[in-house]
Amino acid sequence: MVFAIPSMLCYMVGGLTEHFWVLFIGVGISLYGLTYFLIHDVYIHRRFNWFRQLDSEYSRAILRAHGAHHAKTTKEDGESFGLLVVHQKFFKKRSQQPTPAAETAGGEKG
Repeated sequence: MVFAIPSMLCYMVGGLTEHFWVLFIGVGISLYGLTYFLIHDVYIHRRFNWFRQLDSEYSRAILRAHGAHHAKTTKEDGESFGLLVVHQKFFKKRSQQPTPAAETAGGEKG
């Protein structure tokens, strides 16, 4: 419903008024919603048996990033998993990833 209602309203406004460009906003929202559904619900959470055969460095990086996203219990400590754009650190195996303490000690200035 988060994507459906604004998308539907944009389709209606864009299709029924002189503001035709609003229709393309609705199309964009729909495409994002479809992408989110396919990546997050179907592939990551395996709600359907559609993408079971995916096994590449990229697909494993998506799964690692999503695991890091859910590893924190508070909103402030949360980490964005990027959906399709995954940080380079998630392409490494978990045993090769730097710990958060090592990342901050590695020269980040705050």
